[in-house]
Amino acid sequence: MNRFTFAKKTYITLIKSAIESGFEFISFNEAKAKSTQMGKHLLLRHDVDVSMEYAYEMAKIEAALRVKSTYFVMLRSPMYNLFSRHASACLRKIIELGHGIGVHYDASYTQGSEKEFKEWLQFEIRILSEMSGVAVDAFSFHQPSQFIIDKQISLNGLINTYNTTQISGYKYISDSNRVWKELDPFSALQSYDKVQLLIHPIWWICEEENIENCWDETIKLNFNLMQQQLLETERAYGKYREIRLQKIR
Repeated sequence: MNRFTFAKKTYITLIKSAIESGFEFISFNEAKAKSTQMGKHLLLRHDVDVSMEYAYEMAKIEAALRVKSTYFVMLRSPMYNLFSRHASACLRKIIELGHGIGVHYDASYTQGSEKEFKEWLQFEIRILSEMSGVAVDAFSFHQPSQFIIDKQISLNGLINTYNTTQISGYKYISDSNRVWKELDPFSALQSYDKVQLLIHPIWWICEEENIENCWDETIKLNFNLMQQQLLETERAYGKYREIRLQKIR
């Protein structure tokens, strides 16, 4: 059992702790230069697996605390459509708050050669850059195999968050499934001067204590957002739904 609760208030406490400890919040394209410099540097990263709404809520918290982070979004998420009106609006607002963005690439999608893997990855990076209107200079992998991690894949001018030659000297901490494998982030901030902290918005914005309940809540949220767009834009669907409701009554 973790010694603290995964919740918004705990996340705010965590960020404040980093600020008070003297950490500078940096982008991934700054990481290599900062790795050899004195001082405390924090790479704050978010892999957005399931909800752009949660990502935007976290981005607002960070903006209020005057810190910047990088949001890695998926073009192939089974949970949200990045090109939908709501999700793309969330992405735009996250950028407007001053945060960086990157591609969270589904490492299991490409089963072919390394060349094909890189081509698809570059394709997604290009699409995200064009749709967002900002440069994308970093990528992370969704559920990478040990082979993918060991491969240390690199693309010209782009940072792979798992590439230790590009990001050397940073202690990597992740909250995957609300489990800290080595030490919790509060301890990491006390023990290391250079930290890459991976935070998944779902575990902190969703207030459910049980992770299965968080998944259920997120599925409902995404479904309601999808239905809202249908009702607002698809008149035929809206008319059909009204007829069905009248019959039920």
